[in-house]
Amino acid sequence: MPKTSALPAIRLRGVRHNNLKGFDLDLPLNRLIVITGLSGSGKSSLAFDTLFAEGQRRYIETFSPYARQFFDRMDKPRVDSIEGIPPAIAIEQRNTVKSTRSTVGTMTEVCDHMKLLWPELAVLHCRQCGRPVRKETPRQVWETVTKSRGEAGVAGLGKRQEERELVLHEALDWPSGPEVLITFDLPLSDKLGLEESLALIARQGYQRLMWEGEPLRVDEAGARLAGSAPTHLRIIQDRLRPAPEQRARFIEACEQAYHFGKGALTVHAVEGPPFRITDSRRFSNRFHCASCDVDYREPTPALFSFNHPLGACPACRGFGRIIHIDYDLAIPDRGRTLAGGAVKPWQTGLSRECQTDLMKFCRKRGVATDVPFQDLPVKWQEWVIQGDADYGKDAAHEWPKAWYGVRGYFRSLESKSYKMHVRVLLSRYRAYRECPDCGGRRFQPDALLFRVAEPPGNGRKPV
Repeated sequence: MPKTSALPAIRLRGVRHNNLKGFDLDLPLNRLIVITGLSGSGKSSLAFDTLFAEGQRRYIETFSPYARQFFDRMDKPRVDSIEGIPPAIAIEQRNTVKSTRSTVGTMTEVCDHMKLLWPELAVLHCRQCGRPVRKETPRQVWETVTKSRGEAGVAGLGKRQEERELVLHEALDWPSGPEVLITFDLPLSDKLGLEESLALIARQGYQRLMWEGEPLRVDEAGARLAGSAPTHLRIIQDRLRPAPEQRARFIEACEQAYHFGKGALTVHAVEGPPFRITDSRRFSNRFHCASCDVDYREPTPALFSFNHPLGACPACRGFGRIIHIDYDLAIPDRGRTLAGGAVKPWQTGLSRECQTDLMKFCRKRGVATDVPFQDLPVKWQEWVIQGDADYGKDAAHEWPKAWYGVRGYFRSLESKSYKMHVRVLLSRYRAYRECPDCGGRRFQPDALLFRVAEPPGNGRKPV
């Protein structure tokens, strides 16, 4: 028998599984080991039926008898002894089905796990202002207003959630002020007059509202607002000093403002007398950017899958590229003249009629047909390809009164792509290019607004 090595290793003795003939082997740990050999020499028997099977068997034995019944157990390998083997993981041997949607992520099933993880880790950022967008609870509104950064602000949260809360709170720098006003906007109904709406507000117990940046009593608002046609009223929910002893009152006021304000409220920092608003900040308990008044959909796993209609880019449908007519293939040799056959598809078959149309319209427009295409003025090169301006707008802008161009020719063919010979012809002049909407990233715009923010203090920006 070989001498036992001092280095940590997996020691196999008397391996005789399948066509293995009772040999001894030491495999060093923490190394990349390649097993090679002829077909039938026992590579899979050693790697899967011996090493993996024994490592998995010993790992499952650590579970309770009840839990073991839910695992697929492999047969014990035929071997005298195995020492130093750790729990094993094996990648299944199978023939993967590839398609145009296949990526490394889909073939290894990483995408399936990431679409579940991403809604929990990523932070939505507004497409207009770039600020983080989140569901802001009354407690988080309190923490933002009071600049809470310590244990009181994140008590009861997990470590990862705590890091996300700190990142989001640091993104909002609230100015210091002695008092705050908590307000919400109440839309006015067309079915109720202003006086009736004010009376209804008064019956709910509200005494003041904001008008033109100043507080106004509800019973005096009718005369003040006479002659104007407001679409909404900004109701004052409460005015208080954001001191620790007022925390419960502040949170209760935010809950009421959220309820009547349809999930949105505004907090104003005020000073006085005289009364003066120094700053305002809008909040929302939905995925809604209060500053830009933009709603966003709830993050779901389907939103982060380019194989799902909800998450795929609508332009490329999750492929990351689109197919288009490549005009460089249609005009491959720009050194040729228009009369000499610069437009390749118009030189054979029924499409030769288009070459006749081109010559006719060139004479009408005064375009030289005996000059190399590349030497023509740019506007005439574009005219040959794109056709007349507003082509197809009405009967006066259609053939035979207007020039359809190379583009119009291919658009006509695409309308007949149900014919096999037309599809074959189109395939000769088509090419793939990166999707201009998603930049090849395959996801729809809303999914790309979610980014993972690094914890504060590591010197890195959100990614």
